[in-house]
Amino acid sequence: MKSQNLTQITRQPKGFSLVELMVAIAIGLFLVAGLTMVFANSSRTYGELQKAAQQIENGRLAISILSEDIKNAGQFGDFVMQPPISGAPIAIPGTSPDPCISTSNLATLKSSLRLALPLHVQGYGDVTSLPSGLTNCLTSSTVAKVTSNTDILVVRRGDTLVLVDPEASQNGGSATTSATPVAGEVYIQSALTDVAVQVGVAQSIDKTKTAENTAASLTRKDFTSTPAGTTGGYIRKLHIHVYFVSDCADADCSSSTRNIPTLKRAELVAGSGGVPVWRIVPLVEGIESLQIEYGIDTAPATLNAATGYYGDGTADSFVDAPTATTWDATGWSNVVAVRLFVLARNTEQTTGYSDSKAYELRRSVAAATGANSIAAKNDSYKRHVFEMEVPLINTINRRLPPS
Repeated sequence: MKSQNLTQITRQPKGFSLVELMVAIAIGLFLVAGLTMVFANSSRTYGELQKAAQQIENGRLAISILSEDIKNAGQFGDFVMQPPISGAPIAIPGTSPDPCISTSNLATLKSSLRLALPLHVQGYGDVTSLPSGLTNCLTSSTVAKVTSNTDILVVRRGDTLVLVDPEASQNGGSATTSATPVAGEVYIQSALTDVAVQVGVAQSIDKTKTAENTAASLTRKDFTSTPAGTTGGYIRKLHIHVYFVSDCADADCSSSTRNIPTLKRAELVAGSGGVPVWRIVPLVEGIESLQIEYGIDTAPATLNAATGYYGDGTADSFVDAPTATTWDATGWSNVVAVRLFVLARNTEQTTGYSDSKAYELRRSVAAATGANSIAAKNDSYKRHVFEMEVPLINTINRRLPPS
């Protein structure tokens, strides 16, 4: 039997040594730490970009809401024969009217709203407490919680759409022969030389009626051949908007825990029982300050026989508030442009950031001091100022001399 030589193979042990394992774990931890840092930085950057985008969106939205309303200020349909023309149906108020009329007496409400129509805009500058003329719509300083040293703006206008439009001349080609007003909603019915304020009733009306379902006494300017009283003037909702900045984000700050500065609006709307009510509506969060400059038309200081107005439709100066003139005891009817300054703030703080910048919410020399100059807050909120100059188109058009 032949012998066979077997080669003995020595087997080496497989696996990692303790030192190799510890090195591998250390490298892995470094990689995980690096990835975690990258993820955290990316997440933080994304969060800051989201905050910045939200801040920009809020600022632009606030400017957009205000500017669109201001552009339509003084839009009362056919009614153009406003003061100071001799014999105008409404005289310019001798003093600034109360923008927030009590709604308890409908006759007084309608009369007061009508007499205030010549003032398309009205304002309160750098308020430190709730003005007495706004207590009906802002209820109380606890509910409204108006931010100190901010401005309040009042806009008066009719809606761009009318209720009944059988000729399809007012609603962009949409003809309507009847409509049902909202009970308790405030409307205006306008003709060339007069305007009536009405409170709607929930009954179907046609072109011969008022919003209160009574026979109309106003005739539209394009129906001059129709006997007076048989065809009513166009009816549109009357908007009274009071813009202000509040310290909380809810409609009622007395029970709110959301301490976010917010642009709000008090507006006259239909209430229960067919009676108008004032309602506070939060519009845009993160709006910390609103400052306004008014462009006033004071030259030429002689009545233009062609337009029935003083001035020429051009702002001669910008001021914090109009002053009394020889033809207007309040000055507000001479406003033809509005400069808006909105300070938008992030709704959330940024860790490690301190806002050491001061902000100027002004452009005119007259507004060089006071609440228009906001000192550095030195907090962790990022801010940005948004500005826009808005013309009062309806006011300007009535003052432009015929070419």
